[in-house]
Parts: sequence; C-alpha cells; structure tokens
Amino acid sequence: IICSSCGCSITAEKQKGHVYYRCTKKKGPCQNKKFLREEALRDQVDKAIFKVHIDDETRGKMVDRLDELWQEDSKASVSLSDQIRDKVKECDVKIERLIDLYINRELSQEEYTKKKAKLLNDKKDFEAQLGQIEKQSGGWLEPAIELVNNCVEAGSVARREILTEKKDFLKILGSNLTLKDATLYVTYRKPYDLIAKSQGSKNWRRGGDS
Repeated sequence: IICSSCGCSITAEKQKGHVYYRCTKKKGPCQNKKFLREEALRDQVDKAIFKVHIDDETRGKMVDRLDELWQEDSKASVSLSDQIRDKVKECDVKIERLIDLYINRELSQEEYTKKKAKLLNDKKDFEAQLGQIEKQSGGWLEPAIELVNNCVEAGSVARREILTEKKDFLKILGSNLTLKDATLYVTYRKPYDLIAKSQGSKNWRRGGDS
C-alpha cells in the first residue's frame, strides 16, 4: 500500500498492544498524518474485495447469457470462416487458370509472374484471416466464466480470516492500493472495475451478502 500524499510505502508499527499503519515518510514531511488500526484496515480490505461479489443466482444468469453470446459468436465465426475458405478456393482456381493461359502462351512471362504473385499474396492474406478467426473463436468464454466464478468467491474470501488469501485476491482484482486520510483506495482492473462500480452500493457485513 502506498501513501496517496507522498508516494512512500505504508508501514505497520505496534503501539500499546495494537498494530497501526502509517506512512513511512521516507521522502520527508507528509500531509497524510492519520494512523489506521489494523482491524480497520482489514475491514476496508474486506469491503474492497466484497465490492465485486455476486451471488449464485446472479452467477447463473451471467453464465447463461455468456453461453448464449458464445453460441452466437460461434455461428458468426463459422459463417465468416466459410466465406474466407471460399475465397481461398477461388484463388486456387484462378492460379490454375493462370497456369493454363501461360502454357498456351496467352500470357507473357512478366504478366504471368505478376498476376501469380498477386494471387498468392491474396491467398496468404485469406489464410491468415482464417487462422486468426479459428484462434479467437470462443476463446473468450473460459476466462469470462473464470471471472464470474472469482466474483462469487469474493464473498467467501472477504469473510474468511486468511490474510494471504485476501492479499492474493486483491492482486487479481486490482492494483495501485493507496491510503489517504485512513481510507484505503483500490484501482480495480478491467472488467472488475465495472462490477465494483455496479455493486458499489452494497453494504458489507461479515454475516451476509448485502
């Protein structure tokens, strides 16, 4: 965690039996003079994680919708792939005709070489497009479902008292953790930022989802 005022690291120190977090002030005087007790920081970490939490019912709806989109995307990809394959075949036919014209001496060496090079380049471009479509087709579904599952898991992570788990989960959700006036701020990664924004009005409590 970084101090929002001076950019120095936040450190922990023990006073009167309690752990407090404050700016190290390694760069000199800092305007961020407030201390934050460990319990309060943990609660803010839990709130930050819980902001992306979705319940099982919402998960079901999201997965169903993702599957529908994947089906539509797959159909569109198949249709586009068929169109490009037809263009590849068309290039092959034109190259064969070109060879026949050259054999029959209806084309000069220069004309033949120039037209064949263009057809081969066109075919190569179409094959590259085909490969890209096949590579990308449906490839987004698995990471999208993984994201949804992470959001479901966020509720459990927020409630469990496993600090290393919370730390690792925050690394997935976002970066640029800063402390300002004893308040923790998290910059959520995309698309977790959209979920956090839509879920931001939810009230965190350890015993329930809302």
